Amino acid sequence: ILSPSYPAPERRAGDRDLRIIPHEIYLAIFKHIAPTSGPLHLRNELTLFQLSRVCKFFRNLSLPPIFDYITFYDPTFDDHQPLLLRKNATSKGVILCRQIAAKEPLALFLAQCVKVCHFEGWQPGRNDYGGAQMSSRIYVSGLAHMRNIRELKFFFRSFVNNPLWDVIANLESL
Repeated sequence: ILSPSYPAPERRAGDRDLRIIPHEIYLAIFKHIAPTSGPLHLRNELTLFQLSRVCKFFRNLSLPPIFDYITFYDPTFDDHQPLLLRKNATSKGVILCRQIAAKEPLALFLAQCVKVCHFEGWQPGRNDYGGAQMSSRIYVSGLAHMRNIRELKFFFRSFVNNPLWDVIANLESL
């Protein structure tokens, strides 16, 4: 996660320089905020997102845990709940794939951080996220950049088409 291009932030008290905090201390703090034992609670994600806006060093530490776990889902799938009670239509996985398709450097970096990917009610060609119809090839091409996925699960009548199978076959960490 740490990159030599983003040194630890300088610390000052008035006109006096303070000692730089070692990277290991920052790592311990961020691991306390974001335990790696499973998906993050929304509160932890929001805290990490806010920290990512402090400086490039904090962004480099705080964004990867947010993208360890992503889920693609069809917001129209749960027919038993009123529309307002269904999951938010735009997941971080969808946003990440859109940014990967735009070749945004940060998104390409974050794609390498995805370790677990779930599909819920996934039906290629049918999914419509937030009214912006996207073909399944954008998701498939986004998934192709997520080379460190070690777990992939499909739930609730999810279907896999041939392009998606091709990408899954090339994920070396599975």
